[in-house]
Amino acid sequence: MMNFQSNDLTSILDQVRSEFNFEVVKRPLVGSLGSETVDTAWFGCFRNDSWRPVGPGSVKEGYCPHTTDDVVTLVEAAIGAFDRGVTNVVTDFNDGHFVKIMPSRETMKRIAGEDVVYPCLLVQAGYGGGGSFKCTLGLERPLCSNMEIFETVKSIKFCHKHTRNLRSRISYLRESFAGLNEGWVNVGKAIDRAAATKVSIKEMVLAVYGEPSNTDRSRTMHMNRMEDIVKRLFSERHKGNYSQDVTDSDEANAWEMYNAIQGYQQHDAIQRGKRSELQRAILANNSPAVKTAERLLIPALAA
Repeated sequence: MMNFQSNDLTSILDQVRSEFNFEVVKRPLVGSLGSETVDTAWFGCFRNDSWRPVGPGSVKEGYCPHTTDDVVTLVEAAIGAFDRGVTNVVTDFNDGHFVKIMPSRETMKRIAGEDVVYPCLLVQAGYGGGGSFKCTLGLERPLCSNMEIFETVKSIKFCHKHTRNLRSRISYLRESFAGLNEGWVNVGKAIDRAAATKVSIKEMVLAVYGEPSNTDRSRTMHMNRMEDIVKRLFSERHKGNYSQDVTDSDEANAWEMYNAIQGYQQHDAIQRGKRSELQRAILANNSPAVKTAERLLIPALAA
């Protein structure tokens, strides 16, 4: 994973191209029948620098892997949506290309005290039969190093199937991001309403994770998880310099409650395999717990 800063479009695109200085190619897969090698109807995707397999499995003959230039084209179109410029870009490769784009700090939104958020665009270009180009508006919360994506808030979500020569559709791609500013306004409204809504900490944790079963192991896991979430919530409340009348020891506002659960899943919960910071954030946002927390704490407030 690479993190770099620049406000020059050409420099950013050159850096993205440099980080992804390889192509993914499709090759036929063969099998064996005793000592005989036999052709199969399947193909695999491989990096042409290390020849390591890419993607969750085989693909069909007609599958067309996207190229590095396709990714650069998508990033170029996404950057154009930030009318105040881009200052920070993060790249990562894990069975596909991932690029996180953050604009200048002029786009900051303050919720309360030192609790602020910034928009970010996440570009995802996966490989495999279900792979496609995805671009989603999310947010960064420096207070807890969380990256969050609200699926239930009307913002910006772009999905495009793989196609040959994506650059020929650059005008269409730019138009697809035209609603970013409006989307960020909608996200901000949802956050404001969540921050004004009180919830019970204990009840929300139970609603998200369920009651523990009647075993020592289950009760211990539940108690440890509750302790970690509450510890995170109060730590972030203190760092955010929230006023004392905002919440008490048994209650939280829906915004800080959601962040405590999302932060627990991103930073504290066990994730199999070695993951980059960006991959941990993506996995956390796709987890059932975070999706449930958003449904309970955010959606009705997003209208």
